[in-house]
Amino acid sequence: MAGAACSPSTSSHVGGRLSTSTTQPTTTSTPTTEATATTIPPAFAQMTVQITLSATRTVAGSPIKGDLVIANPGPAVNLTHLEPSGCMPGFAVYLTNGTISNAPAFTADCTSGAFVIAHGTTTLPFSLSTTYGACTSESAETTPSFPLCSPSGMPPFPPGIYRATIGWSDVVPLPQPRPVAVTLVAPPTPGAHSPEYALSGPPLSKGGPALIRAVLETGPHPEDEDSESEN
Repeated sequence: MAGAACSPSTSSHVGGRLSTSTTQPTTTSTPTTEATATTIPPAFAQMTVQITLSATRTVAGSPIKGDLVIANPGPAVNLTHLEPSGCMPGFAVYLTNGTISNAPAFTADCTSGAFVIAHGTTTLPFSLSTTYGACTSESAETTPSFPLCSPSGMPPFPPGIYRATIGWSDVVPLPQPRPVAVTLVAPPTPGAHSPEYALSGPPLSKGGPALIRAVLETGPHPEDEDSESEN
């Protein structure tokens, strides 16, 4: 399977182009799952791979920035040299759950550049999409992983709990990183107000809420009571 450069709208680094379209992925694309080599060479077994995210809870449709962090205690390794095709592998971090797959599809484009895992820590940034990777305009073609397109394009995922995991365009001898749980919430309803903005008027100054609570809890000031009794 050949690698390719990734689409800017998807979450990946170097390597094969990710296919994002309004139709089902074609047979020329390479859909991937959580792929790893069946056996990990000793040099790679010492490495650790981790998915880190800037947030694990967000509104569906909003991308999440993240990094694939690889700790390599041994010498530098070029993953491209390990591929029989001679193509640089690509990766994508994507969301999935028990109903929605959304595994990335890489086209057959081949890039021959180096994909080096240096000695020490290698950090590969990505953007985790919270929208579907493909959609259709035909209701008869829809599936849980292949919904109707929205007027603006790819629809966001339904609210719920997902797993951020990694897919590769080729089988690589790296350890599989632990998936990261991500919670997606529905976008706010237009015109709805959050409880913290229930009070009308200008924003309270610093210490305002505490002052309001103090007045409510302590009741009238004793001097006010004395004035009322004199009258």
